[in-house]
Amino acid sequence: MSLIRLTQFIAAAGEIVNAKVGCVIKPVPRKSKLTKYVGEFAKYALVHVITPATANYVLEVELLNDHGISTLVFSPPEKITGSDAAEMLLTDCLSSGNWDKTKINGKKFKKCELVKHVNKDSEHWGHRLLAAVNHNSG
Repeated sequence: MSLIRLTQFIAAAGEIVNAKVGCVIKPVPRKSKLTKYVGEFAKYALVHVITPATANYVLEVELLNDHGISTLVFSPPEKITGSDAAEMLLTDCLSSGNWDKTKINGKKFKKCELVKHVNKDSEHWGHRLLAAVNHNSG
């Protein structure tokens, strides 16, 4: 999935009344098993969206081969920053291009939802992503 689509989401999220949105884009950590399959060219974006009702992170991974890895919407465990949680997810829970749900569940996140990319439908994905961000399960 292109980080351009995530940029479009960030712009839309910024339109939410009283929302604060921040984003960083970094290379996937070398420790991640994913780099064994795609090399060191994979990037990820971590978006922090804070609304009056929720505070969630969006984790999107971009691969050069256009393979869509589901987007994660999460709220980290207590005393773990969003950035540290993202590094942990990328290192421990992502292998050859798929999230390991069992390992994710073992991390005891307050919230962790997968938003799948279906048929490259950006608009539908954006709506589902926005719904996941706005849903407070914590």
